Amino acid sequence: MGSRGTGLISLVGAWLLQRQDHSLKLWEKIIERRIHAHDSLLNAAMEMRGMVALGYVDANVDPLRVTYALLSKAHFEDFFARFTGASLSGSAWQTIAPGHEDASRDGEMGRELT
Repeated sequence: MGSRGTGLISLVGAWLLQRQDHSLKLWEKIIERRIHAHDSLLNAAMEMRGMVALGYVDANVDPLRVTYALLSKAHFEDFFARFTGASLSGSAWQTIAPGHEDASRDGEMGRELT
């Protein structure tokens, strides 16, 4: 009788450990996908920080600079395609806690700027 009880307890313990291990592996995959989606979005956003001097100076003798992505239409289209791909491919994994939007912004959505 004692050996059957011990066997049953071992079986239940092994089943619970296997179930917990499976749950942890699932969470690990979810976290890895979220991190990858976040990294790809950050990398795309960091591309906007790269500046290029235009070769001209302004009235304060500061060099005129522009973001590399906005240097030409071809650069922008290339950047936009990569940025859109990075943001859309991970959109299911990029989660933000739900919150309330500011009510004052709701009235501004359809208004044109003058």
